[in-house]
Amino acid sequence: MTPEKVRVSISMSPPILLIDYSRALTLNGAAVVRVEAPSSMKNHDPIDLVTLININQSMSWPAASQTEMSSRLDLLKNAMKFIIRQLGDDDRLAIVAFNDQVIKEYTTGILEISDIGRMAIEKKVDGLVAKGDTAFKPSLEHAVKLLDDRADKKRAGFIVLISDGLDSQFKWGDDSIAPTDPIRGLLRKRFADNKDRLWGLHTPGSSGGILVGTLYAREVKDFIVYFSYRTGIWSQGYNTTLNGIAASVTYKEAPGRQSTATDSCSVSLPVHVTDTATAPANPCPPYPLVLQQMVRFKVLDFLISVLKEFQVLKEEAAGAVHGKEGDDPVLQAIAASLLERKWKEFKQSDESWKEAPRNFLDLGGIDKDINAMVGILKQGLGVGCIYSWLSSYQMQRATTTGLPGAHMVATGQFRTPAMDAMVQEAHRQLAKEASAQDAGTSIVCKRAAELLDGVNKRFDLWCKLDHDLPRTNQPPSHQEEGHESRDITAVLRGDINRARQHDIYLAADHAIKQWRSFLASVEKTHGHGPDK
Repeated sequence: MTPEKVRVSISMSPPILLIDYSRALTLNGAAVVRVEAPSSMKNHDPIDLVTLININQSMSWPAASQTEMSSRLDLLKNAMKFIIRQLGDDDRLAIVAFNDQVIKEYTTGILEISDIGRMAIEKKVDGLVAKGDTAFKPSLEHAVKLLDDRADKKRAGFIVLISDGLDSQFKWGDDSIAPTDPIRGLLRKRFADNKDRLWGLHTPGSSGGILVGTLYAREVKDFIVYFSYRTGIWSQGYNTTLNGIAASVTYKEAPGRQSTATDSCSVSLPVHVTDTATAPANPCPPYPLVLQQMVRFKVLDFLISVLKEFQVLKEEAAGAVHGKEGDDPVLQAIAASLLERKWKEFKQSDESWKEAPRNFLDLGGIDKDINAMVGILKQGLGVGCIYSWLSSYQMQRATTTGLPGAHMVATGQFRTPAMDAMVQEAHRQLAKEASAQDAGTSIVCKRAAELLDGVNKRFDLWCKLDHDLPRTNQPPSHQEEGHESRDITAVLRGDINRARQHDIYLAADHAIKQWRSFLASVEKTHGHGPDK
């Protein structure tokens, strides 16, 4: 059976062009070139993954989404353990813990994911402690060096950066990083190493190519292509065909392999020549996929411009805390008002946005996402959701935006089937852990009740014995004859009280020892003790 290959296809407006026969015209149009990875990759090729974990002081803060007030670091540790367990035995992993510098105590080299490797890395993760400030550059340099210094580079190398805040020492962006800055070449070199799939497109008189990068199974990348044709002068009624767009994709199936594969496609544009005195408009509406991409690019440009305006306001505001958008509620309110007003203006003025409903294109998801961003800014939660949304649409890859509702970027928009399966597995793990925690809590409560019941029963026995002793409050007429009996009863009662106190103490001490032993066994079995 021939394995599936990466495919390339082209979508464009329906190819019906009306041309005035008496003069040459310039025809402008747009198309979408789609690159789609195969779905048959059941097992991924081995990888080397370097995970950069920011453990600055704010990671000790409670996670806002958790009702039990778990810290951000607690959630990070659970997430890292999930990642470790999903990697295959042929994969390798390195953990780089950092704040404003690499913390060697909690950092590993690139380790094999064997049973011993998993245990060693999980031990490092368990020991993470939040402290210090944030600087990305030292950890990125360390990660790139780890990958560059590998003796075996057959595996594809990837870097994952996990952080809850911004860099306090360096301003990131194309405008702020000088062309000669080593970090620019450092990152470009690393990312270029992974861009091992190339596709090219050709139009009459021009051609070009783009490095797509590593593709996941069933991942799709759409690229919009604007084209322009200059027609000739034809006889009336003459039908002809213009050469349209040709696209090809050349790719390697895995890093280190020499063999490559290619897929290509092309489209042509039929032309009908009319005898009208004026050049007629193309009667066909824009192709929905093409229009959708055009609108997306405009929304991206819109959000980038709004963020730049907000950044200028932030820098000008007296007392604004650098790198902490959520710290100033006034700035957050300004950002929310700015985004809300400009988004309304965009929808009222942009022709592509207004044209979408007429072409049966639903852009309601984008509208809901922008409105959700406004709501988050009003709550003072920062602009992180906007940056995440931007990166998702720019890369056409799923991210976690933090936006509420069903229109989060990760929902159906860019998630591959493998990503969906991974999310479902994560939910199953959470449900399993919750069930184990409930079971552990139930067992603990039951055992606690049993131990307390044992102590109570001992106490009840002593109370019954005390109750059965003769009472000393006899009438005065009987005092002389019962004098000796009363003395014996008083002595006996005192002895019983002392014995009862000692026995209850021993029973309670024994119960405490059993309780501690029981808790240790529960923690070993279920991975946690009882809820506090």
